[in-house]
Amino acid sequence: MLIGVGTSEGGRLWESECKLWRAEHLALASGLLIRGSMKSTLVAVAVLVSGIAGCAAEQVGEAGYGEGLGTPESPVPHDGSYVVTSRINITSEMAQVELAELHAFSQNPARTLLAEAEQAGLPALQQLNSALSPTLRSQLEGWINAEIDKARLAGKTPRQLATELAAIAQTTLTQFTVESSLSITPGKALHMLTQLQFTPMALDISVPIGGLSADILIQQPTADVTEGGKLTLGDQRFGLALGSHAWQGINLASTQLFGSDLHTTLMKAVNCPALAQAVSTKCSGGSCVGNASLVRALCEGSVDALVGELREHVPSFELDVFRFVQGSARLVDNDLDGIADRIVDGTWETETKLAVEVRRAPAMFTATR
Repeated sequence: MLIGVGTSEGGRLWESECKLWRAEHLALASGLLIRGSMKSTLVAVAVLVSGIAGCAAEQVGEAGYGEGLGTPESPVPHDGSYVVTSRINITSEMAQVELAELHAFSQNPARTLLAEAEQAGLPALQQLNSALSPTLRSQLEGWINAEIDKARLAGKTPRQLATELAAIAQTTLTQFTVESSLSITPGKALHMLTQLQFTPMALDISVPIGGLSADILIQQPTADVTEGGKLTLGDQRFGLALGSHAWQGINLASTQLFGSDLHTTLMKAVNCPALAQAVSTKCSGGSCVGNASLVRALCEGSVDALVGELREHVPSFELDVFRFVQGSARLVDNDLDGIADRIVDGTWETETKLAVEVRRAPAMFTATR
């Protein structure tokens, strides 16, 4: 058995012993090679490999991971960090609630906009109601819907755009990938979340995380490495301002698909100037709507109010608890040097808390150097 390397003296002794060990194996192998037979050649190769691997395995084992580790079959983590990819799915009815305005708009845009205007107390709505007869007021919703349905942006009606944007937002809030940095040493690890990846409608959206009060991004769990490259990571209690990051992701997705953020996209799709001009010409019972400037102010103010509600609701979707109760995975050594190049078959046992909803579910992860 070689001398341990836990101290500087031990390290010097280990180095000396290892040199002697290799020299002895080299001499033995040379003698076997001189014999020239196939059998002696194979034995010589085996002797050389055992001499080199014996030193390497002993060095790694004594570094703190235990005897027998640090081989291709039972690798240990490398000294640097791994890039971890964790795929998270959250089942929550709250996401549907937070996006209610978009869903409502996709079903009946005019009614939704008028309701937003009334809730926001828009002066334009009050003035228009005073200016119009009951007959005209009763038909206003239908006229607005008719004009909205004529509009197109990227070949889609505003209803279709709202449906797609709601689907993007729903996916962004409930299905995402966490990228993180993981450094492992004997008995412990340092795990830091770095960014979120969103893939709604096959898009690829990256959002760096950090800087928000709800973000708790660094944990130091226990780490256990055993035979066969088995890796076990202990409890980690993160926090994540998911809604705020998701809102950024939603706007980036809208920009990729339609050329602008959600607010601008809806405003372009509805086209309030054209809508106001068309609605102002509608007549019934001998009188006409007129008041194009009021109709336009009503339209634009309503879209502003709708997006404002979304901007308020979506960021409130915070994960007060974003916990990895335990993680298990397998270390893989690609280049057969006893050091793990990849982490595969990873599973987190996750616990999330969103308002009063607490859920546990598995999440898959992998990692590379």
